Amino acid sequence: MTVLTARHLSKTFKTPTLVTVLKDISLDIKQGQTVAITGKSGEGKTTLLHILGTLELPTAGTLEISGIPAVPSSWSLLRNQKIGFVFQTYNLLEDYTVLDNILMPAKIAGQDTRPGSLAHTQALKMLSEVGLSHRAEFQAKFLSGGEKQRAAIARAFQNNPDLILADEPSGNLDHTHSTLIYKLLLSAAKDHGKALIVVTHDPELASLCEQHYTLMDGELSCVY
Repeated sequence: MTVLTARHLSKTFKTPTLVTVLKDISLDIKQGQTVAITGKSGEGKTTLLHILGTLELPTAGTLEISGIPAVPSSWSLLRNQKIGFVFQTYNLLEDYTVLDNILMPAKIAGQDTRPGSLAHTQALKMLSEVGLSHRAEFQAKFLSGGEKQRAAIARAFQNNPDLILADEPSGNLDHTHSTLIYKLLLSAAKDHGKALIVVTHDPELASLCEQHYTLMDGELSCVY
């Protein structure tokens, strides 16, 4: 099943000067496929990921996720039910418990999150998968950087999305922990049959994915 279909995406910023950062990008991502996008800083990797995640509008082109056209009227549905995000800065609610952070997507979707509910059971399952069951009732601010990123991965999978988007998910970690986070993210995507797109500056980590693209001068090229 094709999870993401992008056709002829471009992005131009008009201020402070006219700059085109993305040019005629087309991409197809299937269920269970793991894809890395690399490129130098400033090449537009995060902009592309934001467009693919419906966080930003392209200047031109079309995008479909799970067969649903990604237009402003469908953004909320797509973000809450079809897309899971993992950011470099974790974006956890520091004063909430780890379990509450994992449950947040379900709460936003209006699901029952009480103990014994499907959402609560799913959250506990994801905490176990990322090795954080013993931290469930800890406030997020007391976690290490690696633990915070593991919590962010669990949260991304909470609502059973079709597509996981990760923006430099190990950017704040040392090399050893970066490799561990990547392997955890990749194994979780495979185990749950999710399409995964990872943006990274590290070719070594990108090599862990099945497919590798590079972004240069606004154009996306397939490495393998």
